[in-house]
Parts: sequence; structure tokens; C-alpha cells
Amino acid sequence: MFILDENANKPRRLYKVCNAYIARKLAIGKVLFIFLALLFMAGASACEKNTAEPKPLEFVPVEIEFIQIMQGHHWYNRHKDVVCDSTSDWYFDNRQYFVFTDSSTWQDTISNMNVNEICADELSQFAETDIDFSVYQVIAVINEISLYGRTVDITNITEYADKIIVRYTNLEYGLPFATNSHSYHIVKIPRNSKKIIFEYYKK
Repeated sequence: MFILDENANKPRRLYKVCNAYIARKLAIGKVLFIFLALLFMAGASACEKNTAEPKPLEFVPVEIEFIQIMQGHHWYNRHKDVVCDSTSDWYFDNRQYFVFTDSSTWQDTISNMNVNEICADELSQFAETDIDFSVYQVIAVINEISLYGRTVDITNITEYADKIIVRYTNLEYGLPFATNSHSYHIVKIPRNSKKIIFEYYKK
């Protein structure tokens, strides 16, 4: 009679258990490896994004607050004892724009207005004539001689990334006391090196 030894199958069962254990460890190791690889790739991508050169911030246009120096009408007439007259430097056939950045040019310009007592009275109405050009610059719009008695009005000044735009219009027409005159508006703004552009618009 053949007697089955139960201990004879133990090595085989142990072998299967070991193989199963190793297979599970390998599967866990593979999953862990894939997870670590994905984590490393994600970290590398984030690092690359962080070290990339940042995009420059877009400049947001901002309105510049201006300070009025004078707004009025300057008469041109050869009868200097009757109305405020000026030198030929203040006689314009066309509309003029000025950006004053130094005291010498500014003083020369306003001195050309001051040629008789009436002109001197007009000049005395300026809010200021002694400008600190290390801090400010002066903006002026002067209309050509008008027969319609209109004002010239700087309404807003806006700073953009590469320029400053001065917008102006004529808010009033038909002023009988302002006929045959240069209407003008003079303001000052903080000093700026950007190009200044003047834009007219109808109200």
C-alpha cells in the first residue's frame, strides 16, 4: 500500500505563496514607481512655469489731473491803447499747441503778451507764472483768431503706455466780448517725458 506523505506538498505550496507575495510586491512597486514618475514630471513642469520669464504688465490708461493757470481770450488789434495787443509772436493764423518744459521759453512767451496796461491786467489774472519746471510742465492750446466768440477748453488729459493725449473742445460759442480774439487754455501737469498729442472733439 502506498501512503501519501502530506509534507511532500509543502515546498510546492510555499513556492506558490512566495511567488504570489513577490508578484504583489512587484505590482505595488510598479504602481509606486509610476506615481513617483508622474509626481516628478508635474513638479518639473511647475518649476519650468515658475522660472519662465514673466509677461510684462499691461499699462492701464490713467487720467492726469491738471491745474489751471489761465483760460481766457487774448485780443489782437493794432490800436494798443484800446484793447490788449501783443507782439507778432502772439498772432496766430492757425490753432497752436504748446508744451513748455523750461522757464526761459515760458517766460519769453508770456512776456510777449505784456505790451500795454490792458495786457498786463490780463497777465495778472494768471493763477501763477513762476512754474517749477523740475516738477511740472505747462500745456497750452491757443485758437486762431475767431470772429465767433468761442472758448477753447481742455477737458481731460490721459496718460497711455507710450503717450499722453490732451483732449479739448469749444464749450461755448457766440460770446460777443470774445470776437476777434485768441481764446486759450493753459494748464500744468506733472512733468513727463512721454510724447504729447492734442485731440480736438466736438461736444
